[in-house]
Amino acid sequence: MYKESTLENGLKVLTYEDKSIPVIDIKLVFKAGSRYEEIHQKGYAHILEHMLMKGTVKRPTPVLIAKEIDTKGGYKNAITNRESLSIVLQAADNYSEELFELLSDMLLNSLIDSTVLENEKKIIIEELKKADDNIESFFWRFTFEKLFNGHPLASNILGDPESIMSADDSKLRIYKDKFLVPDGAALIVSGNINHDKVVVLAQKYFSEWSGKLNTMPAIELKSAPQKPYFYTKDTKQTIVSYNFYTVPASKAREFLALDLIRFFLNFGGSSILNEELRHKRGLVYSTFLWNTRFSDAGLFAIKTSTTKPKETIKVIEDIVSNLKNLFTANLLEGIKARRIGAFKCHIANPYNQNIFLSEGFLDLGRLITPKEYITEISSISYDEILHVIDAYLVTEKAVITAIGPEDIAS
Repeated sequence: MYKESTLENGLKVLTYEDKSIPVIDIKLVFKAGSRYEEIHQKGYAHILEHMLMKGTVKRPTPVLIAKEIDTKGGYKNAITNRESLSIVLQAADNYSEELFELLSDMLLNSLIDSTVLENEKKIIIEELKKADDNIESFFWRFTFEKLFNGHPLASNILGDPESIMSADDSKLRIYKDKFLVPDGAALIVSGNINHDKVVVLAQKYFSEWSGKLNTMPAIELKSAPQKPYFYTKDTKQTIVSYNFYTVPASKAREFLALDLIRFFLNFGGSSILNEELRHKRGLVYSTFLWNTRFSDAGLFAIKTSTTKPKETIKVIEDIVSNLKNLFTANLLEGIKARRIGAFKCHIANPYNQNIFLSEGFLDLGRLITPKEYITEISSISYDEILHVIDAYLVTEKAVITAIGPEDIAS
């Protein structure tokens, strides 16, 4: 059962009740992240994510915060993305109130101690270096820098070394007071819970929290020139992504139509990309297809790694250019069933339930239930499929990014 309430301070409370699951999963998600940072703030959301775990007035050390979860056999995490910052707590369902109290303490009573911050900045710089050494992480950062050059979406989620090292406790508090406000947040709770009880606990621990989120204006995206962007790196394979600009989060039906195309192209071993690139030609081991959306823009990316990048790109290009002939009307219902089946498997645990519910809040500002989501997928017409192919998945508009030992344009 899914329910939604809003507290007087603007905090949305979204719940999924399932008595068969003996756990409680709480996610507090904010409309913050690297997309909303100014030039001198690059990495502030990420630093704040770290500092919320580092101590409160009641629990002045990170060890004391960790013990609150560890002694319950639970789980905690904080996550920063381009357009969100989240805190996640999970434990057995008999610890419901303890989790609410801990989450409230971490948010409202965080010390953001200057001495701890100086040490944490060093840790974050090490995290940046580790990310640069990770080829997948480096590739996506390179891709976003090229595709969204001049737009806030190009920013590194982890931050910029100069901004990180110049951050201090007062600057972080200002950033926290601006973005971590109830008017721009949702408390999402799933598992063996009761909605009315969750609302009572939310009022008890979060009613004194205040603040209004200033609406962030949309920023026009200027598409990158349609040319390959290559970074030379000594790797055994070339990582390549065939990218298309698509739709922002507000265009939900177009996004769902694109997602059905994603499932047609690259879901499972029987998909057309897997068949053509792996089984027929032996060019790749695996292929990844990403369909994502942000407040200003969307991205549809076909990514793989290979020792034969030019041949691989040609196969991808041929498939995309012939997409309307390959994805025929008689296939649509089967692709819908495939997408719905995968979605049901995905939300079979509370953690993924909360991810799904947070996406509805971030995209549309309200509760989206699985039933509503499935109904929307089921109603997508073949004309809508053809429309998004013609509007967005046009090979002449593709922007290729690649990292490897030999320039793909040479």
